[in-house]
Amino acid sequence: MPLPDAYDCDDCDDPCCDSLFTLADRWRIVATDAWTACLPVDVCESIDSFVAVDFEADDPIGDSVSVAITNIDVVGDARSLDQSGQLSIVRADLVLRLLETGYPPTVSSEGDIILGPDRPAVHRASKHSIGHMEAILRATLNGIKPPRATMWRDYVAPGFVVGVVPQPMRPIPPSMGLVGWTMTLGVRVSLGNG
Repeated sequence: MPLPDAYDCDDCDDPCCDSLFTLADRWRIVATDAWTACLPVDVCESIDSFVAVDFEADDPIGDSVSVAITNIDVVGDARSLDQSGQLSIVRADLVLRLLETGYPPTVSSEGDIILGPDRPAVHRASKHSIGHMEAILRATLNGIKPPRATMWRDYVAPGFVVGVVPQPMRPIPPSMGLVGWTMTLGVRVSLGNG
């Protein structure tokens, strides 16, 4: 069966509601906007930005921002079911991944001589990489922090997002010219009628 293009999820009555995708996609947009604000305009045309079901560790896409929903859990016990028996609160882990190309090689060689990294180049690349993730972090925190909480306000039903817990940013170590970061948001959402 082919995958459908989209579902109307305004009232969450559709059994194939895509509200979790909407949350991931909105964070992707916020993060991409924050990242591209740090880049020269001509570079912005070559970046990639998407939502994924999960990340394949061996399939990196350089110069990209992606968000995956990696975990969905029931919060609490049977009390998480509303009067109609529908699940009301779940916790979804949304993981954002920023990957950038152009990180200098950490080891190189000239003939039989193995050379260490070009420290000034590593310093410059690290400054940019950390700065780009900080821009995404700032935009994310500004988007989820009350009273503004703008990241999802106009994109999902009021009351749908009932809590957000940011978790530590983690570096993706340099490898073959790529470097990056991941960040997880634990999002509590209401999926039922309760």
